Amino acid sequence: MVLSLLLGSMLGLEAQLDVRLQMSKKEFVANEQVQAVLTLTNRAGRDIYLHGEGRSSWLDFTIKNRRGVPLSPARAPLFGAVNVPAGRSITKTIAISSYYRVSDLGHYNGYASIRMPGTNPPQMFTSNRVHFDVIQARKLYSQRVGVAGSKTVREYHLLTFTSNNKSRLYVEVEDVNTGRSLSTYSIGEALMFRKPHATVDGNNAMHILFLTTPTIFSHVRVNPDGKFLGRSYYKRGTTGSPRLVTFANGEVKVAGGIFYDPKQEQAQRDKIKKLSERPPFAYR
Repeated sequence: MVLSLLLGSMLGLEAQLDVRLQMSKKEFVANEQVQAVLTLTNRAGRDIYLHGEGRSSWLDFTIKNRRGVPLSPARAPLFGAVNVPAGRSITKTIAISSYYRVSDLGHYNGYASIRMPGTNPPQMFTSNRVHFDVIQARKLYSQRVGVAGSKTVREYHLLTFTSNNKSRLYVEVEDVNTGRSLSTYSIGEALMFRKPHATVDGNNAMHILFLTTPTIFSHVRVNPDGKFLGRSYYKRGTTGSPRLVTFANGEVKVAGGIFYDPKQEQAQRDKIKKLSERPPFAYR
């Protein structure tokens, strides 16, 4: 009888909060931000308010490397309180790499644990286990630059990684003084039969021009802190394909192409579509 009550209590507990974890993707480039999406579904019949107690967070992760060794957090995970309304689901995007060192190459797996506040002993809800890999991208370009007004030296890296027959370009900015990667992120898919071109302008910002579709080139700018400065698109012009040109004053511009605005083109398509949907006039 006691065993039946205990099992019933445990089943009731498991039914209160459904915890699902999903990685934003299965493969990450080394030093890229590793993100996961946490979904909480409340089945308790009442609102559930999740918050930390003392030094204990309501949310924790167990991350293991390819040898099955749990990783120690680089810093204490701190997550703001959340309210999960009865019968509803909420989602949170978590940067796993902000708390655990998952920049080393290899396979990782892990799960999330939710601690229900106000329970003694603590009642825990555990998510499904997820898997992801950290891989090494191929370096296409590198350039060291200084940071104005300081002795700091940064190094740009343009990287590429191919998966499922699709190639993506990544930008990494490294602090040479400390050897620390400041920022690593994807700047989009690229058609690699046309080699991407990268250069640095007079302000030490990096410019990358690459073919993103068979007819469209993407021009991306990044500053020495790793900040994304913007993107513009170009199509082939009468003088050939777009190319990066450096002027005597250090300015870098795209020459030989025609500026292309995908939003403007989509607006024009929508306008034509609306016109075509008008009912035909009835003439007498």
